[in-house]
Amino acid sequence: MTLQGTLLETYVKSLVMMDRITVTDGYGSFEVQWKEGAEFKASVIDPQSNQAKIAEAVRETKRYTIVTETNVTLLKDDYFKRVDDGTVFRVVKSNTDTPTPADSAVPMRITEAEITELPT
Repeated sequence: MTLQGTLLETYVKSLVMMDRITVTDGYGSFEVQWKEGAEFKASVIDPQSNQAKIAEAVRETKRYTIVTETNVTLLKDDYFKRVDDGTVFRVVKSNTDTPTPADSAVPMRITEAEITELPT
């Protein structure tokens, strides 16, 4: 991982994408199920600033900064799970919306995600 040797390495976690699938319910319709997909690594950073705390109180949700390598694409409303504790996150905006400058020493993508539950 290119985040090795940087401060971001401290926050690196194993994550797994949650893939939405539909299955027949046996009554002529279908139901939604969630299945673990591709595993990836990212830094999951818990914001600690006073501004972040105020925003959390207004939104009633806490947003985390997610830092990945440039080969990991997270799209708005994608779901992923932290492997070590099973916490589920929803991507708030695509990590392709704000690309890293071409002259950056660490090629990475940054986005925000919030803790949630998988929809049924």
